[in-house]
Amino acid sequence: MMLLQAAVTTAHPLTNTVARWVWLLPLLPFVGFLINGWLSIAGSKLGPADPNMPHPADHDTHGDTALIARAEDHGAFGDDHHAVKRHRYAGIVSIVGPGVLVLAFLLAASIFRAMLGAEMAHPFVQTYFSWMPAGDLKINAAFQLDQLSMVMVLVITGVGALIHIFSIGYMQDDPGYPRYFAYLNLFVFFMLVLVLGANYPVLFVGWEGVGLCSYLLIGFWFSDKANADAGKKAFIVNRIGDFGFLIAMFLLFANLGVLDFVGVNAQAGNLVAGGALVTTICLFLFLGCAGKSAQVPL
Repeated sequence: MMLLQAAVTTAHPLTNTVARWVWLLPLLPFVGFLINGWLSIAGSKLGPADPNMPHPADHDTHGDTALIARAEDHGAFGDDHHAVKRHRYAGIVSIVGPGVLVLAFLLAASIFRAMLGAEMAHPFVQTYFSWMPAGDLKINAAFQLDQLSMVMVLVITGVGALIHIFSIGYMQDDPGYPRYFAYLNLFVFFMLVLVLGANYPVLFVGWEGVGLCSYLLIGFWFSDKANADAGKKAFIVNRIGDFGFLIAMFLLFANLGVLDFVGVNAQAGNLVAGGALVTTICLFLFLGCAGKSAQVPL
């Protein structure tokens, strides 16, 4: 197993600060995804995809009696809602799912504080290993911290933590409770990879992951045909965005020979002479963003 070895190409004020733990930001929600995903499978049966259907998990005699008693209590007070048993691992999921996001937000706040006290003339880049070396194409698995990415990390982890906490109550009786939090944790993981990636290919990994999680969450109650169809539509429209992003990436590499953000920014002046080329690249990037962010109607 390859060990993570952070390598900063140039001396940077953030080198010996908490920012060197930036890789923990996406790792925390990914760990939450693994735990909640395993709990979802370990529950023997995930239950129906529709929260209005009864949960088919194993019930012992005491459990059945309790459900009957609850149903009678609801009937006595005129409540027609069907009693649904919570998932057996709901308590653990309620801690793990939001907990990893709260930890990620606290780490992000610490990194932000370190950035406030540093004079950053250039982005902070951490390279972990060589990902795709192929001739002149050298792509590293690397994360980049700058003012823009830090703002997005704070939004993703902060708002994401609030959404996870809200979901504890909103989804509490859903038989697919662990599965929902697994998808939500994975969604945040890919969003963080997207905004932290130091080059276009790493960003594209997060980009594709966000599209996958959108499909999974939109079609979460897949027994409802309308939800399943909406998930498929989102998945198909995202492919339009992928097309635009990939074409823009190919054009950048063909004309600049690099795909990392620092290198592209350094050589961007070389594209000025070809105004049509710059416009074409920007339009394809716009197509990618429009397709990914639902600006293209479903």
